[in-house]
Amino acid sequence: IVPAKAASSRVNASITVTPPAYAGRPNRQVEFGQTIVALAGSVIRVTGDRRRASTALLVQKSSDSGTGLARAVALDADGGSGAWRGQVRVGTLPLAVRLRDPVGERWLLVTPVADSAPVATVLLPATDTLVFDTTATIAVSGTIHDDVAIRDARVEYIVSSGGGERFTFRSGATAVRRGALGRDITLRTELNLKELGLRSGDLMHVR
Repeated sequence: IVPAKAASSRVNASITVTPPAYAGRPNRQVEFGQTIVALAGSVIRVTGDRRRASTALLVQKSSDSGTGLARAVALDADGGSGAWRGQVRVGTLPLAVRLRDPVGERWLLVTPVADSAPVATVLLPATDTLVFDTTATIAVSGTIHDDVAIRDARVEYIVSSGGGERFTFRSGATAVRRGALGRDITLRTELNLKELGLRSGDLMHVR
């Protein structure tokens, strides 16, 4: 039970977590007392309704070597009503956001999650392929996965011709797709060697 006088000194605060813009994820509201997972690069914004003499917003990081010292977060005025706001950017280390007021402290524990690199896998051709017919058509397919989202996907090819110290290179792309593609996509296309102008001895790299 909190005495009425102490309760009146409690600072009301809201917390908004904003993911990095590239992630395409919406903001979300969380509360003190929670343990959350946030994408590295997210911004945690705390907004309070009033600022008492003992009001402080602190951030404290932890690692395998232990817990670091608490650092004060700058509080900026949010309008002329005495409201305030402060923000913390999520890095690669777990952290605690602490709000101190005349009643005590409230904590928000944050576990960061790093964005992993996309994984692209060529399915066809399954191995390096030797082709004697320069008019042949080669089937190409592959998959791409990303833990956040895929924005662009394509099959690229590079044709190298010549020998010794005289090499020429040509490159291009096909099966190009753009937009909100989700987290998993499969690309399929065919490469016509005659249309690409391949000659005997040429090498074509596909990715």
